[in-house]
Amino acid sequence: MAALNFPANPSLNDQYSANNATWRWNGNAWVRLGDPGAQGADGAQGDVGAQGTQGAQGYQGRQGAIGAQGAQGAQGSDGAQGNQGFQGHQGDVGAQGTQGAPGAQGDVGAQGDVGAQGTQGAPGAQGNQGYQGRQGADGAQGTQGADGAQGNQGYQGRQGADGAQGNQGYQGRQGAPGAQGAQGAPAAGVNGKILQVVRTLYDTTTSLNVSPTINDVPGVSVSITPASSSSRFIISGVVNGEWSNVGYNWGSGVLIGRLIGGTSTWITPGSYGSRIPGLTTPKLSYYAGDNNSTPEGWTIAGYVDAPATTSTITYRFGMVCQNVGATFYVNRTVGDLNTEDYNRFRSWITVMEVAN
Repeated sequence: MAALNFPANPSLNDQYSANNATWRWNGNAWVRLGDPGAQGADGAQGDVGAQGTQGAQGYQGRQGAIGAQGAQGAQGSDGAQGNQGFQGHQGDVGAQGTQGAPGAQGDVGAQGDVGAQGTQGAPGAQGNQGYQGRQGADGAQGTQGADGAQGNQGYQGRQGADGAQGNQGYQGRQGAPGAQGAQGAPAAGVNGKILQVVRTLYDTTTSLNVSPTINDVPGVSVSITPASSSSRFIISGVVNGEWSNVGYNWGSGVLIGRLIGGTSTWITPGSYGSRIPGLTTPKLSYYAGDNNSTPEGWTIAGYVDAPATTSTITYRFGMVCQNVGATFYVNRTVGDLNTEDYNRFRSWITVMEVAN
């Protein structure tokens, strides 16, 4: 604790503060002012009043100007601090007596009053604590500027009545369909484009009686509906089998047939007279006189047809032979035994439509 250093020539009611205490000069001596007293308890809060009924909402007026901010009130001055009395001398500590033998614990007696505190030794008896000065009143808060009066809301105009809806007009008669325009030419770069591909695979074994007139090969046909009358059609196919007599091979031919709307046409060489017509002829694989396990077959690859129609077309293969009573076994040899000396085949026809 720092030593006290009171002023040498004080005036009446001068104050001196040190070590968290304050003294006042009373003309004769420095008197220590008392510590602040305990703050009183807050008063009970009053009941909340009942809420009034809400008034009807008035028309909204124009926004009033915002009022000026009121000035803040001045801070009240602090009350004067009372003088602190002198601190008394601390008394000497008495000698401790000898400790007696512990006796039986008796009942807990009533708590005695707190003994008076002994006077404190020099430098002098502590003076009474002075009263705490009253706190200065807070400055009055400036009054808030009044809000501008709100203007009345204008009346909304009445909505006009809807006009009567007119009668619906009669629907005009539908005009006759216009004539269909001619088909346009293919776009540049489309020529040669494959528009569709169809095919038939034929695995069944059968036989065909072939004569000098053209005879259909059973099962090997396919139908296609053109996308354009200017399209071209590429026909390819294979038919395998064996003649009932190897000699029939040299007097035979193979053709493509076209069926459109019930009209059948065979595609043949331009002029053949009394000769055997054909686009190709069966090819002999091996010559043997048994006519039992030496297959023949033929291929048509990439024949181009231009039928100039949009009606459905059925393409098929046909065979012709100069010998009456000749038989061609399709997809098998004559003997057709289930050994490695005999063959089984598949025949097919494929048609591609190409833009032109």
